[in-house]
Amino acid sequence: MYPAELLNLFPPFPKTNMVFVAMSFDSNFNSRWTRVLLPAVSKVETNDKEKLFAHRVDLANKNDSLITEIVKNISECRLFIGDVSTIGFNINKPIRNSNVLYEVGIAHACRLPEEVILLRSDDDQLDFDISGVRVHRYNPDNLEEAIELVTNLTSQALKSIDDRKRISVESATKSLDVTMFYLLQESITNIPHPSTSTMGEVLSNTERISAINRLLNLGMFEIEFKEFTPELFRGPANEIASYRATSFGRAVLMRIREKYNFNKGLHNFMKNEKDRKEIIEGKD
Repeated sequence: MYPAELLNLFPPFPKTNMVFVAMSFDSNFNSRWTRVLLPAVSKVETNDKEKLFAHRVDLANKNDSLITEIVKNISECRLFIGDVSTIGFNINKPIRNSNVLYEVGIAHACRLPEEVILLRSDDDQLDFDISGVRVHRYNPDNLEEAIELVTNLTSQALKSIDDRKRISVESATKSLDVTMFYLLQESITNIPHPSTSTMGEVLSNTERISAINRLLNLGMFEIEFKEFTPELFRGPANEIASYRATSFGRAVLMRIREKYNFNKGLHNFMKNEKDRKEIIEGKD
């Protein structure tokens, strides 16, 4: 299976706290893996105080699914680190690991620039393909300095990604209408698919269904199907699925509430309107 076909099967945002490492498996590189990259990555935490961990594929288990595993990891990892250091020379021309460069190409094709970190431990001429990309020089023999560099690069990458996310969230707040906003509010718990059993329900729920579809297209909602049982088939179609906000949708909702003083407005509403609390709670 080609990478493009495989990548289409996976969501564009990382699922794990893994840092995928592409590097030569030559024995000369073992020390930098165990003594630099592993400890450096493990020192970094996400905003949620979850530790990152470094991972590289096990080439000892070569099989037909190896490329699938590599592409899957590149698709789902938090960050990608590629060590493109020279592994030898051919008539004075530096040779770099072709497998590593292949994986770097996949990462550049499917991940944000901030999510890809390239390292090398030489000053040899870079191949044309990566000569225009920033490659950081490090010295794995100087453990303290190398660990500090990789740790800083990883931390800076996470910060850059968070900055980009904030910009995306801010932009998305301008894409919502009132119905979409209230649906995000409701999605603290799963929202059942609107009923369309009667013409009256179809007409009354048209705007709501349209808003749900827009939230799905924007990546703010995701659908959750129930287990298909005989009872479910006998019931109305709206009971088959429900919707909930994605992490992106929740971030957009929180930003809107913060930006427009939602909590303060709600507090004043509850404090100044004596009868509305009973209405909200369903009392007469």
